[in-house]
Amino acid sequence: MNNTRMLKISNLRETLIRQAATLTQQLESVSDVLALFPLQHYVQLCEYHDSTNYACDLPKPQVNYLHRVDAAYDSDTACAYNQLALLQLSLNLVDKTCFLDLPTELQQLTLQWLERVLEDVGKQETGYYDALSPDARQLDNLKRDFAVCAGRALPVGGAWIVERRHLVYEKLFTDRRPSAISVQTATSGPYARVKSLVQKCGARDFLIAMRKRWYALNGRYKNYLVIHTADRYRRLFSERQLRGAYLNIALLLQSEEDLVGLYRSSWFLDPQVVAMEPKLAFLSATPVSNGARYGPCKPITGKDVDALLSRSRVRAAAYERGDYQPWAWAYLWRRAELLAWAERETQPHT
Repeated sequence: MNNTRMLKISNLRETLIRQAATLTQQLESVSDVLALFPLQHYVQLCEYHDSTNYACDLPKPQVNYLHRVDAAYDSDTACAYNQLALLQLSLNLVDKTCFLDLPTELQQLTLQWLERVLEDVGKQETGYYDALSPDARQLDNLKRDFAVCAGRALPVGGAWIVERRHLVYEKLFTDRRPSAISVQTATSGPYARVKSLVQKCGARDFLIAMRKRWYALNGRYKNYLVIHTADRYRRLFSERQLRGAYLNIALLLQSEEDLVGLYRSSWFLDPQVVAMEPKLAFLSATPVSNGARYGPCKPITGKDVDALLSRSRVRAAAYERGDYQPWAWAYLWRRAELLAWAERETQPHT
């Protein structure tokens, strides 16, 4: 690590300490929340990560604890508590070996993210830090801040972050074609009735835990990088920026040999969407044209349909006509193919 970057980390650490001390003093002057709900315990819950779960969701232990804080105090106090937690998580992260050992490019991107989180504490409205908010878009940004600051996710450039995830290969795609499965089958019929019954009797979490245990015992889990979009960086949502993100992901694969490859599942990988909105083709073009497996994953239902239709009149109109049935498609870009592409991209042109 060069001296300039060491100095930058040192300066960030000192600024975080000062800001955290100021916030602590302000919070203690108006509330006893830090005495009754020790921040360090909450931070540990924020850092909890089950690699079989989505890293950009808030961990259940964190949410449960925050419900207790929210029940005992007003919303402003809970938001200030989250502000302080993000600063403490950032402080913890810059001292961790996993951060200090990152390739230079990825360490720099992480520092930029933490610096932005620090700046936001003085700029964002208090409500931004409401981790129990019903505002899905605002909450999505906050969740990603928690994920990166807690070390569960990593910025890779542009509008993208990655998480390290345990996945079962057979679950990444479906062998059935989208035309063979209607959206209604996921929300009605015998399957849906059984699913509803399981949820009502409280057995769902138990069954999921047993399935995960079975997968683990049988060696079904493998380690993948999973890529996600960070909506707050939508201005960097471009083909050029995504190319840079892929090159940084290649650096991660080189440094962590147990990673199988890069996986993504999303509605905007669906060929139906690309046909309607060709500007989105770049999101799958590079992996698919360089050896990635590409196929349907699952139908999209419920609130997820409303979200993807709300962002595009073209998709909404096609859905109303019955010409568009939302599906998530996925790609799996295995490490050998991705690293081969990165090598070709970085070779000097003659």
